[in-house]
Amino acid sequence: MAKKGQKFQKYTEEFKQEIFTHYSSGIPTSVLSKRFKVPEQTISTPEYQ
Repeated sequence: MAKKGQKFQKYTEEFKQEIFTHYSSGIPTSVLSKRFKVPEQTISTPEYQ
């Protein structure tokens, strides 16, 4: 749940697509989150994919 005053990140479609291609090729979310500085949970949510 979001905290009061929390700012949300907005990612471009190109950025999302780039991460998704890496994710679908089998690279773990932990590696992608460190590489792209995106939380693991964000990558693994179905809405993001």
